[in-house]
Amino acid sequence: MIIERPTKGDIAVMNYLLARARVAYLKARAIEGLPLLRPVLEPTVAAEIDVIDRERDAFYAEIKADPTWIGNKNKKI
Repeated sequence: MIIERPTKGDIAVMNYLLARARVAYLKARAIEGLPLLRPVLEPTVAAEIDVIDRERDAFYAEIKADPTWIGNKNKKI
């Protein structure tokens, strides 16, 4: 999905989905009685979380760099 000009709603949905994924993972770990510390995550899960975090950071950087986005209209360029 390509978002040309993300809205606050788009950002809220993205944050909600990320939070739900993390909660589901932590619940699964708790049910299995496994440790929840990040260093002991399976390499694939830790890598997936890192990819999600990098994609989120890139998403925010792209928004902040776009002078036409409504959140940037009050900033001096």
